[in-house]
Amino acid sequence: MTKKLIFGLFSLILLSFTSCKKDPEPTTKADIIVNKPWKLTRVTDTNGTTIVESRLGVATQAIFGMTIEFLSNNRVRAVDLKSGQVLNGGTWYLKDDDTNMSIEVVGFTGNFKVIQLTTTALILQQSNVPVDGKQQAANLEFGHE
Repeated sequence: MTKKLIFGLFSLILLSFTSCKKDPEPTTKADIIVNKPWKLTRVTDTNGTTIVESRLGVATQAIFGMTIEFLSNNRVRAVDLKSGQVLNGGTWYLKDDDTNMSIEVVGFTGNFKVIQLTTTALILQQSNVPVDGKQQAANLEFGHE
């Protein structure tokens, strides 16, 4: 009786370990991009120094109030954080062996250098970000909510 009880308990524990698998991690850069919505967390200069939000142009400031959803059909949409409404949309493509991203959205169009892409961070470098009324290169750092 004790052997059956121990065997049953061992089987139950073994079953619980084997049935709790993690979701598979995305494997390609495109899979990582479309895995979850992205939120702009900060903008830095190319040396990594944070640029205060009030120094940025209005269009760049507005991105802080959105999540950006890159979809697998190469569509992208900007969704308002508060209302959940789609504010804008367009297309996106990885280019040049996934080192650059082309985004076509009104107010957020251009070719962006992919500085970092992991399952938790996306850093895009744009060459013409308005800062204090002048255009400069800057890194747009995105994370997940």
